[in-house]
Amino acid sequence: MLDDISFKKITINDFDHVHLTRLNNEFEPVLNLCKLFISQSSVELSVDKIDTFSFIFDMNALFEKFIGEFIKREFSDIYDTITLQGPRRWFVKNKVVDNEGMGVAFQMRPDIVLEKKGPPAEKLIIDTKYKLLQRQDKKEGVSQSDLYQMHAYATRYLCTNFVMLYPQFERTAKSFDFQIDQGPIVHIRMINLCRNLKKEKEKLRNDSKDILDEVSPCEIAA
Repeated sequence: MLDDISFKKITINDFDHVHLTRLNNEFEPVLNLCKLFISQSSVELSVDKIDTFSFIFDMNALFEKFIGEFIKREFSDIYDTITLQGPRRWFVKNKVVDNEGMGVAFQMRPDIVLEKKGPPAEKLIIDTKYKLLQRQDKKEGVSQSDLYQMHAYATRYLCTNFVMLYPQFERTAKSFDFQIDQGPIVHIRMINLCRNLKKEKEKLRNDSKDILDEVSPCEIAA
C-alpha cells in the first residue's frame, strides 16, 4: 500500500502546513509527539495545554535486548553458538506434595550464553543488569539476590565464570570480581552506551571484545 510513498525530511516548519479537522483530529496527540521529537523538545508543566500521550520503555529489557543482539551480530564469527534467553534449565528438579512428585519448578534462562565447540568446548554466561552501582561498601552496590542468581546458574549450567554487565554511568568504568568459595567467579563489568552508536559502532565492538577477552570462559566437560 505504501510502495508509491517516498521519504521526506521533516522540519519543524512542516507542521505549520498541517490542518486538523473533525476528520483527522484523532491524530493530534501523535502529531504533537512528533513535533516534540522534531524540535528536540520535552514536555514541561506550564499554563499551555499540549494534547499528547506518553509511553515508557522497560530499560532492563531494552538493555538486555540491545546487548544480546549486538553480541549476536558482531561476534557470531568467534562463537559457534550465541543463545539469548536460554537454554532453559530448572532450579528445582522436583516439587513434592504429599510424597508425590509434581515435576520441575522455577525456570532459569540466562540473558546471553556464548559457546565454542572447541576442543576444548567453552561456555560463558552474561547477565545484563540495568542498574546504577552505588559503591558504598564491599558489595560495591551489587545486589545480593543477583549474586545468588549467578550461584544458581553455576549449579545448573556447570559453569564457573559469569559476567554481570552494567551500563557505564560514570566517566571511567571500573571492574571487579566476586569469587564464591573456590568455585564460581562473577565478573562485574560496565559498557559505555553514552555515545553515538552509529558513528562509534567499532569502538563499542572493541569495548565489548575487551570484556569478553579478559574473562576466561569455563570449559565444558565432554
